[in-house]
Amino acid sequence: MTDQKSVPRMHHYLPRFYLNGFSQKNKLTVIDFESDKTFVASPQNVAKVRDFYAFESITSAIVDYSVETELFQAIDSDAAGVITKINETCCIPTGHDWEALCWFIASLEVRVPRFRQIIYEFEQYKTDVEINSLFGTPESFDSFKKSYETGTGESLGVSYDEVKEIMESSGVLVQIDRNSYIEAMLKLMPSIYDIASKMTPHLLVVSQKAHFVTSDSPVVKYNNYANELGTGWLAPDIEVAIPLTYRCCLVLDRSGKPKILQAHDFGVANSTGIR
Repeated sequence: MTDQKSVPRMHHYLPRFYLNGFSQKNKLTVIDFESDKTFVASPQNVAKVRDFYAFESITSAIVDYSVETELFQAIDSDAAGVITKINETCCIPTGHDWEALCWFIASLEVRVPRFRQIIYEFEQYKTDVEINSLFGTPESFDSFKKSYETGTGESLGVSYDEVKEIMESSGVLVQIDRNSYIEAMLKLMPSIYDIASKMTPHLLVVSQKAHFVTSDSPVVKYNNYANELGTGWLAPDIEVAIPLTYRCCLVLDRSGKPKILQAHDFGVANSTGIR
């Protein structure tokens, strides 16, 4: 268990060493699309949330920070040297270095806020479907009411019109606790590692003028055959782009033939264009 007094409370969902690879003189140009603002910041001061990976014990007041202080620190420590080597040599890693990089990629997929948003949207969708099946029509509501009152011996105490008004005004909003997000993250990360490690790596290296950029959702999946973003890891035609530094971008696919390519302005804008 981590010493509670010395534990870091601000957790970087994009590691500082990773952000350093896109900085100049320890400064990043940050574009906030929600506020439509652009500002300059150091890697230390962005992409972080207080207690983001803190796991709260159900049986005690102790908070477990080991996901941040042990798991991610170990993954980041191994990956930092590998990415530095890639940036310097422009070579695709092999062996232990490849394994370390794939664990880092898997962590980037699940440690960011977007992953939690996806989980929330999925759970909300399931809830909406279930609620609609129970209360969406007068017939389904009557069936539920009959089942409830028969099973409990109590009156439901609400009419279909009242339920419909509630659903139309506010609906039923899902609430997911932080522990559940962390459990999902830890469960999925090994599966992503296993998939990524078996894919074909390619390396795009920029010319002097063009620079790769990253985001708070740095693992970009693209299905070129279907011409759509956001496809899952198991899709046969999936291409996955992960900017590693301003100079290098790793692209994964299932072509079976690794390539190292020079990327000019268009290639940087379309980093999944391996042909």
